[in-house]
Amino acid sequence: MYTIKEVSEMLNLPTSTLRYYESEGLYPSLKRSSGNQRIFTEDDLLILKVVVCLKKTKMPIHDIKNFITLYKQGPTTIAKRKEIFNQHKEDILQQIKELEDTLVVLDRKMKLLNGD
Repeated sequence: MYTIKEVSEMLNLPTSTLRYYESEGLYPSLKRSSGNQRIFTEDDLLILKVVVCLKKTKMPIHDIKNFITLYKQGPTTIAKRKEIFNQHKEDILQQIKELEDTLVVLDRKMKLLNGD
């Protein structure tokens, strides 16, 4: 069991972000202590690590929440979760292509500026 401060330090996330994720319902089973402090379990940490990973890929919170909801429902949702990941992967590949195209333009401009 971990406090919000401990989780914040472990995952290098501000406590405000952890509270926001809670308000978005990303870990609905979060427990509270008798003093109303958030108590995170190992399962909550696992979910948060997935959330952090997906956020790094720019997946919208709505989609992350949908994925977590499906995850909590168990193995019967694996096909649906794969579908979400496959679609998101396609989005990321498109973003990579757009960034690569942008790099080509920047490289050309740099060559012009260098007199090449």
